[in-house]
Amino acid sequence: MKQLIFMLLLVQVISCQRAKYTGESVSTKSAPTGSIVIKSIGYGPTIAAAKKNAMENAFKNIFTKGIPNSNQSMPMLSGDAEQVLKQNNTYFSKFFDKGMQEYIVSQNAGGFDALSRSGNISVEYVINLASLRTRLENDGIIRKFGL
Repeated sequence: MKQLIFMLLLVQVISCQRAKYTGESVSTKSAPTGSIVIKSIGYGPTIAAAKKNAMENAFKNIFTKGIPNSNQSMPMLSGDAEQVLKQNNTYFSKFFDKGMQEYIVSQNAGGFDALSRSGNISVEYVINLASLRTRLENDGIIRKFGL
């Protein structure tokens, strides 16, 4: 009986851990040539953490999935994008930590929902895809177009 109670308590403790959230990113309107307008949702306990999560989600979706109904509908990192991310883990860790902000042309954040369990925010970004692609090409992460 004591073992059963212990197991039930253990399950409750494990299930109370916060889930790691991912966010949805969608194209919202047409963008100038070489860029994309994307709306991304981010989660976090603070506004800053939620905005960083939203920005990271936007870039991860551009890299690994593409954004439907946009000029970047295919993954930027090729067909096996998840593998490219894993093989270049150090590169992308630095990129997500400090490099992604330089490709944001503008951003417009909605209200932060602090009452939700995790806190979330919706942010619309204009991202310079041409510069991003050039950097990835120059750093040897993706092949140059036509080569």
